[in-house]
Amino acid sequence: MHAASPLRCAERLCLFGVGANVTIFGFVTAVLLRPLDAAAPERLIRAYSDGQNPVSRVAYDDYLRYRDANQSLDGLAMFHWGGLASVRTGGPPEMIHRMPVTGNFFTTLGVPAALNRTIVADDDRPTDG
Repeated sequence: MHAASPLRCAERLCLFGVGANVTIFGFVTAVLLRPLDAAAPERLIRAYSDGQNPVSRVAYDDYLRYRDANQSLDGLAMFHWGGLASVRTGGPPEMIHRMPVTGNFFTTLGVPAALNRTIVADDDRPTDG
């Protein structure tokens, strides 16, 4: 077995850096910079459970308490970054971003389904994961 040359290691490191950069930029563009597809995006606010930390999750029981005690907002929905998932639709598997949401998420945003129906509040069931 031959040891990798420093040039080969630098090349691989550079390719890894470019790939990571493209992935991060794609995520930031898709999630943070693109305008929201909501009925009134200027009326939306985003709250965090831990100050301004966007990766901190709100416990589902806490969300229910906040939603039920809400007297100021037209609606309150919850989502969190769910990571990546591999999906196969007849061809090779593709990586997709997944985002678990509460049943009232789409009605709160005022976003209709493109096909069939969106999830609704009656679909809300907490999971163990």
